[in-house]
Amino acid sequence: ESLVRPPQTRVVTTGSKIVVKTATVDGVTIEYWRAYEMYATIYSPCNSGINDCSYGTAGGLKAGKGVVAVDPDMFGYLQGAQIYVPGYGYAVIGDVGGGYIVEELIGVSRYHWIDLGFNDNNIVDMSGWHTVYFLAPAPASVPPVMQ
Repeated sequence: ESLVRPPQTRVVTTGSKIVVKTATVDGVTIEYWRAYEMYATIYSPCNSGINDCSYGTAGGLKAGKGVVAVDPDMFGYLQGAQIYVPGYGYAVIGDVGGGYIVEELIGVSRYHWIDLGFNDNNIVDMSGWHTVYFLAPAPASVPPVMQ
């Protein structure tokens, strides 16, 4: 008998069962399946990093308040998902952005980045870290980076 290496206590994997939780945030009661820390940037139809105004989104919605963008890899899983961001309110994931650009410029993982949409006449600088609540029901499959 020989001991190759001593046993170690460690987590090999995490569960994948989604549990819906309830919370009161900003005085609003929400049901969510994931609370996820994300770095927010902001955009509006005429302030989206291109030389012109763009009123459409990748999801076919009108750009503006209540529509947010995420990295294209996450968009494929989460398009149409409802979220709640404290201080911003309810929104739908309806657009894609250049998460890789944020990763390079700011050093924030593209999978922890969200672009909050605003109307051109009502932009509020909410740049920074926020807890994003992904509202029930959960999608059929969750992005692997969120598991």
